[in-house]
Amino acid sequence: MGSEGVTAQAVGKQLKLDKSSARRRLHGATDAGLIKNLETRKFQPGLYRTTDVDQDTQELLPTVNELLDGWCTVARLLATVTTWERWQNPLPPFLSPLSYCF
Repeated sequence: MGSEGVTAQAVGKQLKLDKSSARRRLHGATDAGLIKNLETRKFQPGLYRTTDVDQDTQELLPTVNELLDGWCTVARLLATVTTWERWQNPLPPFLSPLSYCF
């Protein structure tokens, strides 16, 4: 992004998004302090450019171990269900492997 800023339409074109989707992403990045809207006049297209703020990385998805820990908790709870309850509500095939947890 240059010093003069770019429009939401230009960002959308680069990211292969429509203008409104690009605007939503730009507003989110502005709220996070990662970019700045240089346009101060109302009802004018925004002109966005990056700020000097360092972006902290954050994990968006859980790790494999976190998923397995959660899965094992559910599997152990399901293992305590009596046979009669399982007969009334059988488990889908993908919920049966307790071997991941033990």
